[in-house]
Amino acid sequence: MEVKNDLGLLEPLYKALARDSYTSGGADITPTTWMDSPRIAQLKKAHKDEIEESVSKRAFSALGNGFHNVMETSVSDEVITEERIFWKHPDGLLTSGAIDARIPKGDGTWIIVDYKVTSAHGTMYGIKPAWKQQLNSYAYLLKKASNIEVSELYVLAMLRDWKSAEAGRPGYPAAPIMQIPIPLWSFEDAQAYVDERISLHQEAAYFALIGEELPLCTAEEMWERQEKFAVMKSASHKRASRLLDTMEDAINWAADPINGLNDKNFIQHRPGKRVRCEDWCEVASFCSQHKAYLESSNGNF
Repeated sequence: MEVKNDLGLLEPLYKALARDSYTSGGADITPTTWMDSPRIAQLKKAHKDEIEESVSKRAFSALGNGFHNVMETSVSDEVITEERIFWKHPDGLLTSGAIDARIPKGDGTWIIVDYKVTSAHGTMYGIKPAWKQQLNSYAYLLKKASNIEVSELYVLAMLRDWKSAEAGRPGYPAAPIMQIPIPLWSFEDAQAYVDERISLHQEAAYFALIGEELPLCTAEEMWERQEKFAVMKSASHKRASRLLDTMEDAINWAADPINGLNDKNFIQHRPGKRVRCEDWCEVASFCSQHKAYLESSNGNF
């Protein structure tokens, strides 16, 4: 992958940000891969020497790396840090996962903690599904690889955009650091999840091998934002009174006297958007699914 110096940084600074120290340790697949789109994984393999990224998009990764480094060097000696575990799946794939911190409990079980740098807004609507999938995958791998029992899971989240002035707002985080408990799945549920995800990735690899169309990305994998029609009280209001799926529904809702609107209200069209495809996917330019979507929408999201 080539990382472009789109910010015109001094060469030593650019190289520091462009450096990617991640490694799978030689594994065929990791939790972060099997959690994600099989289509994207195969396109990354096929176009690894053609993929381009801008150094400007590495900023949050740098924050994450710094947070990891501080925690790794500062926690007490009984904590196992940056541990990579390996296990060969029955289907033949060598799997591996890197656990940020494993903390012993007095009953012989262990706590897994994963460090995240995220937005304050991202913590206000419940636990992210990806966090549940990742940490429960780690617990499953530990059990399969070393017969180690995990009894608690946590995300330690640093909120990169936390504002003290917002701290009193309902639902807003009280501090820029949050320790978030993650529900622990049963062994059977974790096994079913891992087996299903690995099977989907193997299917995509087979399609790539024989030259067939890859499985399509799901709406969730594309971070798809559906088209909405926002009923606004006036041009000066920034928040919608109501978001609806169709213009007809928005007109009917705005016309209902019970909603207390007046002649200043208007309906704002908010087009749908595949956020990841447009702004973040490294292989969007090689993706037939994305190309077909652009053609069907005449290039407008």
